[in-house]
Amino acid sequence: MDSSQRLWAQLHQQGLVNGTMPTTEQHHSPWYIKTMQGVAGWIAAAFLLGAVALSLGWIFDRNAEITLLTIGLCGCLSAYFIIRGANHNNFLEQLGLAISLSGQFIVAWGLIELFSYREATTFFILGGLQFLLAFFMPHFIHRVLSSWFGVICLFIAIENIGIYGLGISLTTLALTLLWVNETYWYRNQYRWEPIGYGLGLALVQLNSHLLFPSFLIAFSESTAMLATTINAFIPWLNLACIGASFLVLTYHLLVRYHIQPRSTQGLLYFGCSGALVLVSWPVMGAASALLIILLGFSTQRRTLLALGIVSLLGFIGWYYYNLETTLLNKSLSLITMGVTLLIGRFLITRYWIKRRNDDVKNTLPRYKITTVGLFTGIIILAAINVAIYQKEQILEHGTPVLLELAPVDPRSLMQGDYMQLRFAIARNAFTQPLEQYPADGHLVVAIDQQGVGRFTRIDNGETLQENEVIMQYRIRNYRVQLATNAFFFEEGSAAIFEKAIYGEFRVATNGELLLSHLRDKDRLRLGENTP
Repeated sequence: MDSSQRLWAQLHQQGLVNGTMPTTEQHHSPWYIKTMQGVAGWIAAAFLLGAVALSLGWIFDRNAEITLLTIGLCGCLSAYFIIRGANHNNFLEQLGLAISLSGQFIVAWGLIELFSYREATTFFILGGLQFLLAFFMPHFIHRVLSSWFGVICLFIAIENIGIYGLGISLTTLALTLLWVNETYWYRNQYRWEPIGYGLGLALVQLNSHLLFPSFLIAFSESTAMLATTINAFIPWLNLACIGASFLVLTYHLLVRYHIQPRSTQGLLYFGCSGALVLVSWPVMGAASALLIILLGFSTQRRTLLALGIVSLLGFIGWYYYNLETTLLNKSLSLITMGVTLLIGRFLITRYWIKRRNDDVKNTLPRYKITTVGLFTGIIILAAINVAIYQKEQILEHGTPVLLELAPVDPRSLMQGDYMQLRFAIARNAFTQPLEQYPADGHLVVAIDQQGVGRFTRIDNGETLQENEVIMQYRIRNYRVQLATNAFFFEEGSAAIFEKAIYGEFRVATNGELLLSHLRDKDRLRLGENTP
């Protein structure tokens, strides 16, 4: 008896079904056959679109915006009928998907020609088209991609009219409202489930600042005064949206587990949610990611849970390199949020979870696990903050040393919001093949009256002169590293740092060094580096 027959027997015993189990004759193709069919669909679409492009090549050389829009929309409409009539044929489904994506690209091209990629109108129309396709196109992957692209287009549009920073919180609220109402749309799961995953993917991208065309939102042709007024309230709107999302999810969970929202236990849950929202104000992306994780747990969907974890890791990675605040403030924000989560969990599990009589025996092991997890988290947070404190002490009390930068073509230096660095001292110190030197060691550097460091020798334990310091070095992948080979700065300030001649280091007594600033030929600081 296979699993389906056992399930039918259990349902029959409980009186939920009658009669014999219906027979289903479903013939599923092996995965490799489906893969080949899908690849063939994309190849066929490429040839078809190539033939269309050759026959209509004259359009792309003229101002034919309306024609481009018409062709693109016809491609999307054709893809709809192809996918609708595919009847689970992988070849036809992938052919339709490829044609639809190409049609959307042509529509975007036409809109950019008709308006501009600097205008919000372009992205509002694209976003609306994407959501229409997500709602009507009968294909799971297509709906995921369309809802994802739709959110990104609307985010760019809102940014381009001068309203900054509202996209993450609005997407979080939409994602929460969709998934907590799963019981209402479950009969239309084929439509709403992929849209929910698409919103989750968009939120991961917005939280992590990944693969995002920042040049599209760096400027706009017109910013209304209304937008400037609204921006003063954006932090409060973000707080309201994130707070509403947590409260809605908390209420949904209370109702599911038959807990009165106005009871002491229910008020405790609401209080913990509110406290978490308040302490996460400086790190709204982390709160948003935690909400996705909670939605994954509450709906028992591993995909949502995985998206939440990726979103949290992506946000923390971006937040670490964000130059608007110091590492110390960043760590304090994350610590406060983490401590709030631990306190909330302790209060809920310690005092207010209703235990059944048969679960009493399992209480002690659970608390042991909680205690171990709590102390482990405290140890990890303490270790991280001790390391941060040590770095801050080096930056504040370390010996300042200027090292000359090696000549590099400035056009290859600038990549986004950081500068690749090389130092002349490494070239002077390592004159032999790098294999002949220890992978980790110290250089002895003499500091002149201007504070510029010059290589003296490889450290061999000799007593240092008054004007000498030791500096750690590492040899990795046939390259010499002194603390870092990159300098991060705020976006849009690359022209300031092109004049850099020296890198300013802070050196501790044990040779540990941190890069703090860049200086010009007159040894004046260029901008400010906020680690």
